[in-house]
Amino acid sequence: MNYQGIQVFRIRHAATNGIVEIEINFNIRDTKRRIMDMVMFWDGWEELVISENGDFAVALCKDLAKNAILNYIDGFTLEGVINNFETANGWQPMDGSTGFRIVSINSEFNMDPSAMDIEVLQNVAV
Repeated sequence: MNYQGIQVFRIRHAATNGIVEIEINFNIRDTKRRIMDMVMFWDGWEELVISENGDFAVALCKDLAKNAILNYIDGFTLEGVINNFETANGWQPMDGSTGFRIVSINSEFNMDPSAMDIEVLQNVAV
């Protein structure tokens, strides 16, 4: 993890057509320690870090993007997603105050019930 300054990571998730941009400010003291703390909070973190060739920042961004996209699909705005991380276990605030900021989020995945079609296949008499 040899990052310096402010880095922006863009994470794409193919299944949801989701894109999340995350800004990490490595100029803020303890940023690298905070990254490791967030990654190591979750079960299975070792495998995730190994799969990213030991890069804790990339591992963090992928896990963070997954959670952000799930919140976004659930109907939260960008502001709502950011607010959810303020009280979520294992995460730092994502508003930039501690060096981590969700810059943008988008997904074409639509779970809105009005976008669903229903077909009755069989009428079962009781």
